[in-house]
Amino acid sequence: WWPKDGDVCSVCTGKSHDTSAADCKSSTGTWCAAKESPTAPEVEGNALPVPTTPFPRPTPAPAPTASTTTLGGIGMQLPGASTTTPGGVGLPLPGAASTATEGEAPSPDWLSGTYSSNPFGSASSGSSERPVPKPTSPPVRVSPSKPLPALCPDAGKDNYNSACKLELADRIIAESSAVLKNLGGVLPLSKSAKVVLAGTEACAQDPLAIGGGSGWNGFACNQVPKVNVRDGIAALDGGTKLTCPGAGGAPSAADLASAEVVLVVAAPAKANEGADRATLQLKGEDVALIHKCCKANKKVVVAMNAPGPVITSTWDDCVSGLMVSWLPGQQNGKGIAMALYGEKYEASGRLPFTFPKCSTAACSIEDERASVALGDLYGSKGLRVLSEKALVGYRWYHANHREVSFPFGFGLFAYGSAQVTYSAPRVVVHASRITISCEL
Repeated sequence: WWPKDGDVCSVCTGKSHDTSAADCKSSTGTWCAAKESPTAPEVEGNALPVPTTPFPRPTPAPAPTASTTTLGGIGMQLPGASTTTPGGVGLPLPGAASTATEGEAPSPDWLSGTYSSNPFGSASSGSSERPVPKPTSPPVRVSPSKPLPALCPDAGKDNYNSACKLELADRIIAESSAVLKNLGGVLPLSKSAKVVLAGTEACAQDPLAIGGGSGWNGFACNQVPKVNVRDGIAALDGGTKLTCPGAGGAPSAADLASAEVVLVVAAPAKANEGADRATLQLKGEDVALIHKCCKANKKVVVAMNAPGPVITSTWDDCVSGLMVSWLPGQQNGKGIAMALYGEKYEASGRLPFTFPKCSTAACSIEDERASVALGDLYGSKGLRVLSEKALVGYRWYHANHREVSFPFGFGLFAYGSAQVTYSAPRVVVHASRITISCEL
């Protein structure tokens, strides 16, 4: 925990996370004791010095001013500043002309971690209007449904199996799923289309729908089998029980030949607390399967559960559709199926982080680590000093001029058949808060 005022804290050779002094055994950690503790104990013969003052608390970031472009961490300037970046996504105002210098990234203030100029390029007001691209297909219509109640009734020890809460989980899964690619309007899938399943996750008895760690131990929801995508599709209104793929997740030659759409259900390696994922890529056999399906000249849609950023650049150019969900738990396949077919709820999520792009097509593990933030530090057992300040996530990729596959915040509106534009952005500074608004 972060030490409280009055605690006496020290460094011990103990756990790799905060722990009590008595538990200090091996690697670096910290322990804290009450102020009245006169001295630190000795652990395995090592005397632990007691500091005279507690560890310093984090200091709050300075309040934004008219000359600072960081506003609540989203990179918008306050009134009076010379540029405006609505929503922190690096887009000039409608009708504005960008004045950013190509390939030039501003430097952050290393003391505060904020930028003194807009890291996404600047925009100035202008009178010329930019043409708004027209949607390429009619707006997607999601089938109506009976709305959920404002509050699901408390079912006590049976909450994990409450019909209302399971439907709420379905909705959360579907609406948080992000559609990253949709060529030719293949999504949402049509129930009349001949869909063939591929990938070992499609019919898995225990699909990868949660991360690893101590938090799930003993939860009643683990008594309920997680729904796979095949069963989720069968549970839709008018859904059918699709044939499971064969060994290695590959569909049969006959199924592949008759398919209108091949739905590949995949997931990268399981993420656990206490360790980094060894790679951000899918397993090699999954990548090979995707390419095999693409070579059959079929529309290929990949539905992927992801615990974090994923490198898709080794295969995403050959697929027609790509949808990402976020380890959705026990209802897993039901919510994913709803998002894929647009039943009741539509996939309307946005990426909460950047999907990096590998520097090479083959993307060896060395290429991958050279392409991603902090990749050069992977496997290092030394002390990591967080010196990058504000250059985390999408800011790192921008400052280092790295091309990415899908940027932070990306996601298609209405499966790509609609577009949202904004105008008249307004910022109002109050005594204790800042209000940002615009017209959509």
